[in-house]
Amino acid sequence: MNPYNWQSHNPRIGIPRSDAGPFAARLRRNGSAVAMGGRGMGKSVFLGQVKAELDGDPGTRAVLVEGPPAPLTVEACLDSLARTLGVPSDPYSSRPLFDEYFSRDDAPERLVLLFDEFDRYAEKGTPSSQPPSRGFFNDLEACSAEAAR
Repeated sequence: MNPYNWQSHNPRIGIPRSDAGPFAARLRRNGSAVAMGGRGMGKSVFLGQVKAELDGDPGTRAVLVEGPPAPLTVEACLDSLARTLGVPSDPYSSRPLFDEYFSRDDAPERLVLLFDEFDRYAEKGTPSSQPPSRGFFNDLEACSAEAAR
């Protein structure tokens, strides 16, 4: 068995990426970033390394979302996020999810969301419609901007 099997999110032997630290640093400063590469190039493993870097920061929790829900709808994306955070779902907005999450006594100061398989979020509901996840990510961005104020 090949210990460097790249077809897994958790390979037995990981090769540390020197760019995981700078990538995490950008996210710590409320930035955003995209990691692009072909199938099997190590994006999922890289995101796991970025998550580990961020989780090492006191007051920070990084959440790795491994892919979009099926079916791909705004409501399903919000429900998936709510389950990941362990909070009640709201089919209309991420604001109540984050309010509930950050109201906990053990809530971190900072939450970083890492989305793997991001290209799959671009799938359209119908041939003439916008991808449902557009509304989901617009909502997350609006919530983030509001929290930054």
